[in-house]
Amino acid sequence: MTTATDDEFLFLLVDVARLMRTRIDQRARRRGMTRAQWVILIWLERQSELSQNELATLVEVEPITVGRLVVHFITPAAERFGYRHHAGGLAITSGSSSRSRARSR
Repeated sequence: MTTATDDEFLFLLVDVARLMRTRIDQRARRRGMTRAQWVILIWLERQSELSQNELATLVEVEPITVGRLVVHFITPAAERFGYRHHAGGLAITSGSSSRSRARSR
């Protein structure tokens, strides 16, 4: 059986979590990314060997969503270094187009 004190504590906990998400959203936006992308980068900084499935569990999204979030995040940066995104991964665009090769993980 829950008491009024327990209910009040849970309400405050949920409210604090909401405020923290708002704050994280603001920080992520200042860096040009979404909260999910920012969380993925933080987890990868802490544990670089995490798999796509493990990241999906930590961020509470499906694995395909992690892939899409990462692609949307890295594509602009990769393009600055001469890569372009396509369905199979990233391809080098600098130099001869006949010598372009796919880069995927």
